[in-house]
Amino acid sequence: MSTPGMGQVLPFRRRSAPTRMRPASADPVVVRIRVTLDGAQPAIWRELDVRGALALDALHQVLNRAMGWHDCHLHRFSTDAAHPYETYFLTDFDVAEGTPGVEESAVRIDQVLGMVGDELTYLYDFGDGWQHTVTVLSVRPAGSDDPTATCLDGALACPLEDCGGIGGHLEILDAFRTDADRQSWPEILRDWVPADYDPEEFSLERANLMLTLIGASAPEIFEAISGSAKHAERASALDDVLARLDPPEVAIELAELAARAREPENAGDSDAAAAVQPWQHLLDRAADDGIPLTSAGWMKPDVVIDLATRTELVGKWFGPCNREQNTQPLASLRTYTQAAGLLRKYKDRLLLTRTGRSALTSPDRLGRAVAGGFLAAKRPLPQRHATVFFLLAVSAGLSGDLAVEFTGRWMLELRWMTTAAGHDVPLDDDDISLLVDDARDMLNWADGDPMSLRDRVFGPNARHLARLALWPH
Repeated sequence: MSTPGMGQVLPFRRRSAPTRMRPASADPVVVRIRVTLDGAQPAIWRELDVRGALALDALHQVLNRAMGWHDCHLHRFSTDAAHPYETYFLTDFDVAEGTPGVEESAVRIDQVLGMVGDELTYLYDFGDGWQHTVTVLSVRPAGSDDPTATCLDGALACPLEDCGGIGGHLEILDAFRTDADRQSWPEILRDWVPADYDPEEFSLERANLMLTLIGASAPEIFEAISGSAKHAERASALDDVLARLDPPEVAIELAELAARAREPENAGDSDAAAAVQPWQHLLDRAADDGIPLTSAGWMKPDVVIDLATRTELVGKWFGPCNREQNTQPLASLRTYTQAAGLLRKYKDRLLLTRTGRSALTSPDRLGRAVAGGFLAAKRPLPQRHATVFFLLAVSAGLSGDLAVEFTGRWMLELRWMTTAAGHDVPLDDDDISLLVDDARDMLNWADGDPMSLRDRVFGPNARHLARLALWPH
């Protein structure tokens, strides 16, 4: 049975006109293509050499990586540019939905892009509606040393994921043209657009790095992009998160955020001693005979007054700061210090643990102990995972509210849900806040302002502790 030629109708049922194919090339070929993002002005494009024997599901990975997308959304290929949402090759998702048609995994590049001038439409993210046109520039015989795919050239950065499609991208470009320093931008836009995002930047080296990472595991992707070169450098909770990412390609976004977090210029002028000063005050009070407790287990009033004064909580807190049970920031600080293994309760006193005594005269050791408490193994797994995402966002410079929003999206990626009316539903902002409030309160203490608002951008001392929790070595 012969394969239908270009323009002939394939014999399968669809809800609309079918896609078009031609016979596969008898000999191996390399197809030079240009992929252009429709509607982008100025044009965003990449030029690539790809082996003609690649299937379309593999071409999706190539285009996604070369453009700079993170493979977080659905996609489709179509030979009908006018009706790509109706006429398309099937992805695994379409097959699972029971849609009849030809699967993209069964279609080779040279069956739809085999001649100069052939075009293919590539859709990515049906919400934002990123439509690309793939055009054949040349076709040549393949050599034995030709790689599967190589990016040859390109122009401009990929738009940001989930920015609202071409309209949202153009709005961001207008903001850059109006004020390149971002000073007059709305706060939400200033916080949301990554500090290192440059819409005019395109790195050929990076595009080809991303192509080499096709098929890599999430930890491998994370290491290559983030600069976290060794498994031993990362907190075990971060490794656990990476191991659970499916598909692994979604790790690209986390890795890019981690790379930002680890850049020296993003660290700011953190002060290791100042970052742990609240905990230092507690340890100093416990250094001799421990901190005396009331019969109800609270720190005694004179201790509370002294600590509130030393930590400059007096005048900021609503009450007189003489009862721990009525001074929530100090109560949280003490509870966390115990949970971090620096203090222990013995009879009617709080005493230094071995770790606490070791950290008493070393801000670095104290910082590592405090940061280690964020992701302690004894914490419930959902809290550990949420805290990983929250700390990544904070250390990269996102404000508290945006960090909560970011955390919620990634907790959904890991399929953490809650139950409402007998159904599993995604965690909302209140759920996420409950999971990360402990870490957020302590980061506020690190910045010396436990009363600060939730939507602020954390200072360099808080970001220092966040990074220390994620990369303790």
